[in-house]
Amino acid sequence: MADRAIERPFPWLGLCALGAGSFSMVTVEILPTGVLPQIARDFGTSEALIGALVSVFAFAVVLFSAPLTQITRRLPRKALVVTALAVATLAGFAAAAAPNFIVLALIRVVGGAAHGLFWSVVGAYPSYLVPPDQVGKAIALNSAGSSLAGVVGLPLGTFLGHAFGWRASFVIVSAIGAVALLVLTRYLPAVHGPHESRAGTPGGAGGAYPQTSSVHILTMPVSTATSSVPIVTSSIPVMRAEDMSDVGDVSESTSAGGRRDQGVWSVVVICLMIATFMAGSFAFSTFVAPYMRDVIGMPEDALSLILLGQGIVGTVGVLLCGWLFAARPRRWLLVSMAAQVVLVSALWMVGGAFAPGALTLFYAMAFVGGAIPMLSQTVMLRVAPMRIRDVSLSFYTASFNVGIGAGAAMGALIVQGAGVRTTALAAGVFALVSLALFFSYTVRRRGNADPVATS
Repeated sequence: MADRAIERPFPWLGLCALGAGSFSMVTVEILPTGVLPQIARDFGTSEALIGALVSVFAFAVVLFSAPLTQITRRLPRKALVVTALAVATLAGFAAAAAPNFIVLALIRVVGGAAHGLFWSVVGAYPSYLVPPDQVGKAIALNSAGSSLAGVVGLPLGTFLGHAFGWRASFVIVSAIGAVALLVLTRYLPAVHGPHESRAGTPGGAGGAYPQTSSVHILTMPVSTATSSVPIVTSSIPVMRAEDMSDVGDVSESTSAGGRRDQGVWSVVVICLMIATFMAGSFAFSTFVAPYMRDVIGMPEDALSLILLGQGIVGTVGVLLCGWLFAARPRRWLLVSMAAQVVLVSALWMVGGAFAPGALTLFYAMAFVGGAIPMLSQTVMLRVAPMRIRDVSLSFYTASFNVGIGAGAAMGALIVQGAGVRTTALAAGVFALVSLALFFSYTVRRRGNADPVATS
């Protein structure tokens, strides 16, 4: 039976549908940032208040993902994927029909809860469907959907919002999720989770292939912290196999309790650092539409093209950095964060005085900022003790979303008080704080003769 399982065809259709569902779900998550002015005008509310929709969604992910994952841990994995995507898709359609801000905010809470559950299950799902030598291809198909949400989904939704209204943009993007749901229900192979019975199944996982710990290390970082955002296009590490070979070696190379405690402290520091960085990033990026309109002087109709260019530049930054610099993540993370501080500060100072220069800085921020979550996650995986790696990833994901939610809420307050231009200053200040935090951490690690601190 095991031999027959190994000959099973690669599940192209099911994994492509899973990627399409991820695309739809993540696009709906970030869509308010592109159609923020239209929603505000429709509801007769301030743009700052509409920006809180991003916070609502992110906080729902943080609050509900862990409890829902725990409650549903004994349920079939495929059923959870289908259910979570169905709820998120329905929430997208319901958002289009929301009569006021309060109802829309409640719908976003439901969508955020489904989003958190979806990613807690989908994270390792593709790796159980294929043999180890095909894991990278399987993960890439699913990860591509969430990455394209920032590159294609947000600009597309923004264009549709300008052309047909923000409600139509929610309907069309959610319809992509509905089609994906139908396809993956039929063609996505089922797997069993760790708490389900595996008796009599090939590969020991409901027809899935057995996975070694090295494959687990490769796949989990790619998926559990995946999040597409307007400025930080993706947090998906795109790494060569040799760059992953020493993941976890540092914290597990000795049984001394002090070294392991140091690994736990490293995870805490990195989670604080990424939460701080994302807070500043989203204080700015949540209000990118009014910033482009009111500060740089760009027409609203051009926003979809601007965001498309931003997404492409950010993706290129992730790919190049993941391929060229992932072997020395600490060093390049410091360089990237320092560059981001300079770029954001320059954008704030330039303002609308020179629109071409401001746009150049904006795209440079996307290029550099897209790599920061990937590099920080890579550093964390190198220092996290093996015994708490999954927990560390869950905390990283939570920290990522806490930063998103807090940043969007902070940006709303800034827009109401000091004006939208000041959101760029806030992004620069928070990037500087996160840089200082990580720099002090690396200095301390280097003083302890940590191999990672010198890489």
